Amino acid sequence: MVDAGFCAVATRSPEMEVFGLGGTLVVNRPGAAYGYGGLPIELFRVDAAPGLPGWITPDSLDAEIGPDRTQVLARASLVEHLADCLEDGTRPLPSAARARHVLEIMLAAQTAAATGHTVSLSTTFEP
Repeated sequence: MVDAGFCAVATRSPEMEVFGLGGTLVVNRPGAAYGYGGLPIELFRVDAAPGLPGWITPDSLDAEIGPDRTQVLARASLVEHLADCLEDGTRPLPSAARARHVLEIMLAAQTAAATGHTVSLSTTFEP
């Protein structure tokens, strides 16, 4: 199951949470005051210690985190990206081929949920 949204007016939830049989991975927004000291990554393991589940802090959190441009610019970050591409002569990340592929995935997920069968994808794009 995937629960995603793009147009929320406000939220205090983490950027992403991944739930599995062995635990939960939480990716917090940079600078957010969540969880254990507002760390960018938190991990809940069902086997954090023998017979003891719990939240653990990954060791490799020494990378510096700068300001999150997407949070500062919101949707305008796409305009900034396009301007950078024009200046550098590079191709923008968003493309019609990528959008078509994403749409095919969304429609295939809907069909698979309705029919109970997997749906093969046919579109591709250059990352």
